[in-house]
Amino acid sequence: MLGQILEFLIDSVTGFFIFLLLARFHFQWLRVPFRNQAGGFIIGLTNWMVMPARRLIPTVAGLDLPTFLLAWVAQVATLALILMLRGTDFSGAPGLAALSLGARVLDAALRAARDLAAKGLCERAAAVRAHCTAARRARRCQRGRARARRRVRARLGACSCPRER
Repeated sequence: MLGQILEFLIDSVTGFFIFLLLARFHFQWLRVPFRNQAGGFIIGLTNWMVMPARRLIPTVAGLDLPTFLLAWVAQVATLALILMLRGTDFSGAPGLAALSLGARVLDAALRAARDLAAKGLCERAAAVRAHCTAARRARRCQRGRARARRRVRARLGACSCPRER
């Protein structure tokens, strides 16, 4: 009886947080604004989990991968905890070897995604720097032309400005 109560409580609490994480992932995927009550509620309850994960896991192709992976890890942990409460023996489970291999593959994929994201950010920063440098040069050139025109007008003594004619 106590095992069933604990199983129900664990499943209910973690299921609620998994639902919130998946809702946050779905809202961000669809670009739903979080300035409403439901969005504020979801952000308020999941920020403490998602923000530290974002430091380690990058977003990929505009998808909030840390939120999705947190939901996945929480579901796996919930299932493992419920199976432990039921008395399942994991000593000879081949699934754990597959899970370990899957975790290693996921880790390698995340590292590759983080490297690609860092490379993309560096390329974008270089493009922005080049654009800003070109814009500065153009402004300097325009200022120089305006000064040259003022000097010529001052030498001639006549203003070519349409307002003063």
